[in-house]
Amino acid sequence: MIPDLHRLSKRFQRGVASLQDVVRVYQVVVRLPGLVSTLASCETGSKEHKEMLDAEFTAHFDVYTENLKKLQQLVETTIDLEAVDRHEYLIKAEFDQNLKVLRSKMETVKQTMEKEHQRVADELNMEVDKKLKMEDHQVYGWSFRLSRNDSSCLRNKSKYIELTTQKNGVLFTSTKMREASQSFSEASQEYERTQSSLAKEVIGIVATYCPVLEKLNTMVAQLDVLVSFAHVSVHAPLPYVKPHITAMGTGNVILKESRHPCLEVQEDVAFIPNDVNLVRGKTEFLIITGPNMGGKSTYIRQSATVNSLIVIDELGRGTSTYDGFGLAWAISEHIATEVKSFCLFATHFHELTSLGETAPHVGNLHVTAHVGGSDEGDLGGGSKSHDITLLYKVVEGVCDQSFGIHVAELAQFPDSVVQLAKRKAIELEDFSTQHSASGTIRKDGETAPLSKRAKADIETGTALVEEIIQALTKEFDQIETQGSVIEKDHETMLCKIKKVRDHYKNQIKANSWLQEQLTGIYWD
Repeated sequence: MIPDLHRLSKRFQRGVASLQDVVRVYQVVVRLPGLVSTLASCETGSKEHKEMLDAEFTAHFDVYTENLKKLQQLVETTIDLEAVDRHEYLIKAEFDQNLKVLRSKMETVKQTMEKEHQRVADELNMEVDKKLKMEDHQVYGWSFRLSRNDSSCLRNKSKYIELTTQKNGVLFTSTKMREASQSFSEASQEYERTQSSLAKEVIGIVATYCPVLEKLNTMVAQLDVLVSFAHVSVHAPLPYVKPHITAMGTGNVILKESRHPCLEVQEDVAFIPNDVNLVRGKTEFLIITGPNMGGKSTYIRQSATVNSLIVIDELGRGTSTYDGFGLAWAISEHIATEVKSFCLFATHFHELTSLGETAPHVGNLHVTAHVGGSDEGDLGGGSKSHDITLLYKVVEGVCDQSFGIHVAELAQFPDSVVQLAKRKAIELEDFSTQHSASGTIRKDGETAPLSKRAKADIETGTALVEEIIQALTKEFDQIETQGSVIEKDHETMLCKIKKVRDHYKNQIKANSWLQEQLTGIYWD
């Protein structure tokens, strides 16, 4: 497993790298000769392919191996690689004379503590390690520990100093052990300071290799991608074919029976292949519509290259319907008419399909679904419930309906929720149709200018509403002041409203906008 050398390089460049990072780089470097050997012995089947492999990869890895030899020698000279196996990252004591002296002192003190450990165990008649343990406590340093049951042997033993009683036992020490612990702590702290200074020097030297590591990372990434492609193609359920690659910026993207390499290897998945035809000047921009889970996102992920294809999935879904549609239209139109790159655009905005009327190289595709009609659940107005079967096949043309509510049914939403959603969808469609017919909404998602008549109705109607509210307020105020004469009940309130309604009845009828706003309430 090769780590991300680019990320490691950034740590060195920012000055936050550690000896562990140095070791991770070293572990890559020591594997390079084996990689070069493997590439050199690789059988490609033809001389031409062998020469290409050597020129593109083997020769470069050989150069990087040579350039990084000194880094390998530096690590092997300075870092204790045996300690790495214990997940410790230390400078070798033999690398520096001061470290060597301090390490020797620490080992001598450690031997003194072990002898004291044995002496105390013998005196207390306790087995070393099994009964009497020696440990490095974060507060008290090196000391002894006995279980609570065994600690009774310390009674009347004034030569031993009890430090603390904890759940796991009694911690105590002796005079000699305390002196040795203090000496070991001082030597250890000095060792850490000296090692830290040396570690900075080593890390600084390794940081100078960052340019080579960055190039090596790019080469490893390229090889990793190609090997992954080879592995997937060899183990694919159906054989892969070798694509014909054109020069950058030329040619078309024509895929026949294309597949999704990740989905088709999953168990119990019968993948449905689809064609992709992106032809310059004819179908550069494809809009894919259809239901959720119908395969739109899968389809647009079956062939993508950063230099030749723009892939857009559900643009505009994170805001209101009109804002989202406006953004989707504007971006689509810009790509189709200005950028003119290949583009696959999966969307629920079916109105986008009309872009092809002004841009002839925009094509429309949709994912298919079989809808079986049923007389059950008639909502009135001819609306019936449907059974939907997603076919995952992409065909030419526009999807003429949305299946969001049907998908909710498949997900077993409560029936009351589904029925309410259907009723609301019908209401919104009727509202949208009315406004579209009156010319208040254009295909580009913007609001068209209202006619002078419509503006006049709104202005007059608004003023009339204010006048009616004032009249109602005046009538209701009379109820408050005549509280003892006129009973404040529901019937009285309705009489007051009727009085005002009758007064303004003809003016309301003369204003179509106000009539629409008051539809369904007592003013009818």
